[in-house]
Amino acid sequence: MERRFYSALASDSRAQLTYTMQGPFGYVNRNYYGTYDNEAAWKNDMQAIFNLARMWYFTGNSAYGRNARYFNRWANTNDHFNGIESALDLGDYAYRYGGGADIFRGTWPGWTTADTVAVSNLFANVYWPATGAGTDEWGRPTKGLWVLAAGLACAVFMTIQQI
Repeated sequence: MERRFYSALASDSRAQLTYTMQGPFGYVNRNYYGTYDNEAAWKNDMQAIFNLARMWYFTGNSAYGRNARYFNRWANTNDHFNGIESALDLGDYAYRYGGGADIFRGTWPGWTTADTVAVSNLFANVYWPATGAGTDEWGRPTKGLWVLAAGLACAVFMTIQQI
């Protein structure tokens, strides 16, 4: 069964060393007055970051690990995530951006303290506020689950940095 999962991962276009980033962008939104600026690019890049992190981990091929720079580009560029449904994207993709960052930070020897600080700042100053987790306005119960998932991904990464 594991071989089938690995084959599916390895065949995904966003797990290839030839993947071309679609961002980063300073501004991403999901449903800000009916607009979805840079949302699709953000989703594809977050999936690619997670896929490339896992390919690095599974294969040990340093070329995959060097793609940690994709996350760093987003962390140093993305300063605004907005929209009335932003928590849905952030929650749905939490394991991708949180997992990718954790894999690279924990296993890639090229990951630096500056990388951790940049990603922590992205999580604390952009993603966390966009989730609405620090408010009492989470919306429908299903939206609340996405808020929790996103908040947890941010909090775990930032907490482990402190340990």
